Amino acid sequence: MGVLDGINEDGLAVSLAFGGSIVTGVGFGMPIVLRYVLEFADTTAAAVAMLRSIPVHMSYSIAVIDRKGNHATVYVNPNSPAEVVERRVSTNHQHEVEWKDHAEMTNSIEREVAVEKLLHASASTETVVCGFQIPPIFQTHYSLKCGTLYTAVYRPLDASVELVWPGSVWRQSCAEFQDGVRTLRWRRPGGSRLKLRGSLALRRDRSVTPCAGTASSQKSSSDRQHRGAACTAGRAYETLSKEV
Repeated sequence: MGVLDGINEDGLAVSLAFGGSIVTGVGFGMPIVLRYVLEFADTTAAAVAMLRSIPVHMSYSIAVIDRKGNHATVYVNPNSPAEVVERRVSTNHQHEVEWKDHAEMTNSIEREVAVEKLLHASASTETVVCGFQIPPIFQTHYSLKCGTLYTAVYRPLDASVELVWPGSVWRQSCAEFQDGVRTLRWRRPGGSRLKLRGSLALRRDRSVTPCAGTASSQKSSSDRQHRGAACTAGRAYETLSKEV
């Protein structure tokens, strides 16, 4: 379910974050790669094998987890082999910051530190999700295309996903999926309204079967921007369209 994140009927969830490099190359756009992974992989090991073998157009950090709890973070780049790292957190850089201006604009280092602390200090998913709704993890730099659009929580055991905003949760499950639309209006930190409106639509993709996963991820307008630069095609099992 989603434009940038997804889950399949086997409980395999994948999530991407822009990797923070300006290098581009000959390869596939990441949304197409993740659709392929979700259609044909059923475990983390199978997903990692695919990510190692498919050339990509831009730099991304891919988080993968399956129904048995096996997980991996995979750094993919157009100019080097895919690398599996022992990390549970990905923001907008990989081993180190390469694109300094972008990292500062997106608070990549600050968000990484905040999420690491949140994971070490918290025992419940609910506490982690609450932490994703406050700065520096939650961002309001919409005029710079770095604002948070939603937080996604994938749950493999009950085959569901929750799209979360402060004060609002949109839940979908594989067993009881319903087409729907949500319209959002963003505000500046002081409360004044921005001239920015988003529409999110979940519609059933008839060619595949949706399901769930276990992970939290957060998508910003910056990730959406780089998704469009890499490939304008739509994404896996349920299509989540964002118009900003």
